[in-house]
Amino acid sequence: MQQSIEQRYAIKFCVRLGKLGASTLEMIQQAYGRESLSQAEVFRWHKMFKESRENVEDEPLAGRPSTSRTAENERERHLLNTDRRLRVHTIAEQLGIDKMVVHKIIREDLGMRKISAKLVPKVLTDVQKQNREAVSKDLLERIEEDPHFFGNVITGDENWFFQYDSETKQFPLGICAQRTDSQWCILRGSAKRLKRRFNRVRPEISAYWKFHHDNAPSRTCFVVTENFRKNGIATIPQPPYIPDFAPTGFFLFPKVKTALKERHHGTLDDVKTACTHALKDVSVGDFQGVYETWKRHLQKCVHAQGAYFEDY
Repeated sequence: MQQSIEQRYAIKFCVRLGKLGASTLEMIQQAYGRESLSQAEVFRWHKMFKESRENVEDEPLAGRPSTSRTAENERERHLLNTDRRLRVHTIAEQLGIDKMVVHKIIREDLGMRKISAKLVPKVLTDVQKQNREAVSKDLLERIEEDPHFFGNVITGDENWFFQYDSETKQFPLGICAQRTDSQWCILRGSAKRLKRRFNRVRPEISAYWKFHHDNAPSRTCFVVTENFRKNGIATIPQPPYIPDFAPTGFFLFPKVKTALKERHHGTLDDVKTACTHALKDVSVGDFQGVYETWKRHLQKCVHAQGAYFEDY
């Protein structure tokens, strides 16, 4: 507890110096290592201190009435975070309370509702939602401070492209183009080549460009992050689980794959050639509009309090 209070004082000091949430998180992690506060906690306290909070102590917890509806809220939230597909009567049996009470807790107290089944990367927990919201707010703050912030961001990813991809949901058969793992690339020294190429292609932003990629384990492991640090490559934070955040995920790859749908490619070279042509067909205007869309997605994430959103 004492170390937590100490870190809160450090966060408060960073706010007084005008440091952004991401910079504060980096300094806290560098100073305290494994004992540092979580990203969500750092962003939460950074936001409160920025809003003129002075006290670093936790607020006293208010007492709760001893009714079953209020007493079981946290237990029910925990069950749903474990498995969002639990039925109301199953929850009622496990908690030993009435089904109507369970239903009211879900709808009125927890603000949840039943929706049609849809494939998503992962059912988000409350902590992950808070993390997504905090990172989105931090990026929006940076955009407000620097309107050209996204113009200095280099983003990238990898994906699968097939010799034949049907319009149906049936898994396509055939040989797929090779996918390169970013951790392997970094170990092979491509971080230096990456930096040299960007500095050559975009010399006007060579002094302050930033790299954006998703937070897959192969990109967030120590070997990769340390390699980026040694080569002086700054990265921007990425919220967890990203179908609605990465420009390659919501714009570029779907656009390329649409162009390749229901077309047969005989060899891997044919797949690569078709992908190259599809990429060249994307107009400059389309690329320029991506950053405004990216900003809208961040705003929608904040509005949805970190939850997934569908209306793009």
